[in-house]
Amino acid sequence: PHLSRTTASPHPRGFWDVLQLLPNRTVWLHGDSIMLQMCDAALCSLMRAGVASSPVLGGARPPWMRKLQADTTYNFLTTLLPNGARLMCSGIGIFQRANVEKVLPFVDVAVLNFGLHYHSASHFEGALRAALLSLSAWRMGAPRTRLGLWREGSAQHFKGTGSYTHGAERRQHGGGAQAEEQLPRGRPCACSPLGRDVPAGHNL
Repeated sequence: PHLSRTTASPHPRGFWDVLQLLPNRTVWLHGDSIMLQMCDAALCSLMRAGVASSPVLGGARPPWMRKLQADTTYNFLTTLLPNGARLMCSGIGIFQRANVEKVLPFVDVAVLNFGLHYHSASHFEGALRAALLSLSAWRMGAPRTRLGLWREGSAQHFKGTGSYTHGAERRQHGGGAQAEEQLPRGRPCACSPLGRDVPAGHNL
């Protein structure tokens, strides 16, 4: 979740490095499948650090979380850490302002990300505006520090192929009539504008 660029060779820091700074606080990761994948990565990172509760997802949920799950229909994943910090995750395709505002008062840090299920700029703009307004009101109305973060969406288009094209992450066009070639192992894929053959709804 965090890269330190203070040295010539950046080194990643695991989730426990971050959550040690948040004792007795609840951190909520919420969004679409990208955020659920981030939650999986977080749980793996905490298990590697030897601090995730055991069983990782089998512990008793506090009453407030059980009530929130019933009120929002969100299927919360959660784990409690030795310093009292709690990681809580949930996922759904699009931003639901009313449900998010039910959860926010119970958490201290909220990391949100949506975008992959929006297919018009105006629809996504409205959702983003509503999300930032909700986070702002939540932050301002707290007796202690709260932190709201919006995670930037991942790139969905790759050089020479376009959004949602099968195998796009593994191929690139040489340009013109040249055939596609496999990228060498370890070489990162490159993003580029969407091509004309991309369906109109795939305008992420």
